[in-house]
Amino acid sequence: MFFFSALRQYFALSGAQRKFISSGIYAGNRTPREILDFIRPLARFDENIDNTRSQLTKIGCAGLILLFIAAIVAGNEALTPNIASGLVIFTAVLFVGSFLLRWFLSSFDLHNNLRLFVVPVLNTISQDMPENARMIIKLDLRGKTLKSKMINEKHDNPGWFSYPKISTWTYKDYWFSCKAPMVDGSNLFINVEDTVRSRKKTCKSRSGKTKIKTKVKIKHKITAGLAMKTKVYDLSRTDKLQNTFDRVKTKDKPKRKAVTLTARAVSTDVEARLEPSICLDLIGKILMNAAPATAKGA
Repeated sequence: MFFFSALRQYFALSGAQRKFISSGIYAGNRTPREILDFIRPLARFDENIDNTRSQLTKIGCAGLILLFIAAIVAGNEALTPNIASGLVIFTAVLFVGSFLLRWFLSSFDLHNNLRLFVVPVLNTISQDMPENARMIIKLDLRGKTLKSKMINEKHDNPGWFSYPKISTWTYKDYWFSCKAPMVDGSNLFINVEDTVRSRKKTCKSRSGKTKIKTKVKIKHKITAGLAMKTKVYDLSRTDKLQNTFDRVKTKDKPKRKAVTLTARAVSTDVEARLEPSICLDLIGKILMNAAPATAKGA
């Protein structure tokens, strides 16, 4: 059963890793190997937690079906009273216990972005970093709709017996950032932020029934850039990038030129994970439009 595997993995984690599960916040200035050695066990544990919760849901549903069957059998007096009551109690405990345990394990659950976005992105970046170089990383996986992340709240209430009543909450979640040096001397930087709008609408149908509808919309903003040495790369022609991405930003310095690209995505589920290819494609596009610098006088 996945539950026992997850239990073994949890007790094998270090104190710092368990603290990350409870706090959801991590910041470090370490080598990629140290960071990945810290995150990968957490990603495997989170995968087991997801599998365990899914398995418990199936067990709970099976317990509910068995509970109905046990109640029918007991009502037909096909079994002795003691056996019938014991069967009903067992199936009831199976049903209720499964969902209670599933609810309890939700406190150990990490957002799927950890294993399906952060780990692949960091693993790819680490392959192009100098040996023993350090990267700066910040993670905030506490949740996208925390009160501390709320930036706006609006309530449209026309009155006690008037409808519709609409409440809207807006959150800003800066959940991932990374800075790292590359083997070619460039400096890489990535930032991901989500703007979450949660809308609750209360309306009344013609039959007089009150209905509540909740809708969530998440706008993902992924920013990736490279500060590249001008003596290594020619970045004079970045006009081709204007036709591909929402935003292109350049910044010139005496020895470097920074090119930043921004991509956007939309989802309707706070648990939806972000595709790592969105971020990695931005970096690849910058490199594809950077030609080798020519020597002076050539």
